[in-house]
Amino acid sequence: MLDPDVSVTRPDQAFNLDPCVSVSSLVTRQKAAAAKQLIENHYKNYLQGL
Repeated sequence: MLDPDVSVTRPDQAFNLDPCVSVSSLVTRQKAAAAKQLIENHYKNYLQGL
């Protein structure tokens, strides 16, 4: 039985996929971009060594 005091999010409101809404901070996005570049460079160097 559902507790009437607990609010349930409607499925259409569960995820806001609007690109204008930023969930991460600028620093987080910069760190993610740096990590992505590091991984890509490591992968390229690995392939060159094969």
